[in-house]
Amino acid sequence: MIVDGRAVAAVAVLTMIWGSSFFLTTLALEGFHPMSIAFSRLALAAVVLVPLALISGAGLPRGAEWRTAFVLGAVGLALPQTLLAYAQRELPSGTVSIFIAAVPLFTLVFAWLVLGDFISKRRWTGFAIGFVGLLLLAGPTAFAGISAGPVSVVMAIFAAVFYAVSAIAIRGMKGMHPFRATAGAMIMGSAVSAVFGISQMPASLPPSGAIIGLVVLGLFPTGLAQILRYYTVRRSGPVFSSIVGYLIPIWAGFLGVAILDEAFLWRDLAAYGLILTGLLVARERRKPS
Repeated sequence: MIVDGRAVAAVAVLTMIWGSSFFLTTLALEGFHPMSIAFSRLALAAVVLVPLALISGAGLPRGAEWRTAFVLGAVGLALPQTLLAYAQRELPSGTVSIFIAAVPLFTLVFAWLVLGDFISKRRWTGFAIGFVGLLLLAGPTAFAGISAGPVSVVMAIFAAVFYAVSAIAIRGMKGMHPFRATAGAMIMGSAVSAVFGISQMPASLPPSGAIIGLVVLGLFPTGLAQILRYYTVRRSGPVFSSIVGYLIPIWAGFLGVAILDEAFLWRDLAAYGLILTGLLVARERRKPS
């Protein structure tokens, strides 16, 4: 596994794109059903990525590769995206993003249990420090009212688990070009969610904000981001790529202060410091011999 400037840049771009997806989902929910959102964003991404895969020469999956694409499309895309959209109908987007920020810890555990990766005490410690920072960032008010939507909480947690499982699955997709793997996953994911997604489409034209939110969701957090994710996991491993989960709340907080004029608390600064410290501690320059 290689952790270099390219991998770091990919993680930075993923953080910015995925950090905006919760806000975009909130917009889309103003006019679309959760199942329609999941289907539409996958279908939109497929419309863009399939021609890109064909034009680039990567092509579409072949033979047994379709089985892998199905797993990634169903487990790594259709299921978690549907669960998140449902969860955001009851929970604030900020609260949902905190649950999704647990993806790095789930990925760490799965990499250890499933792939047999060596996880040093330093890495465990670093990720634990980062998670404490997330809890501090969330604060007592972030989880206020979740007792009114326990099912949504479970949905958000399972979405995080599915994202972690899909990262492990990508690690095993050896030899597949990022365009081919991602295009195949989009095809299978949209096929899995098509029946329920199409049946729940609105009867009348939704508000323009909802349409814009859905289109941007399909093109960027679903399409472009999945190519970058596949590239990063294959290059630097699922554990490294999963740190995006810890960085998303920081980016979301920055947007809140810079664009929405939200208050910046000293607690936030301490939380960001813990998160970044945890990531620095977890960083390993080389594998143990």
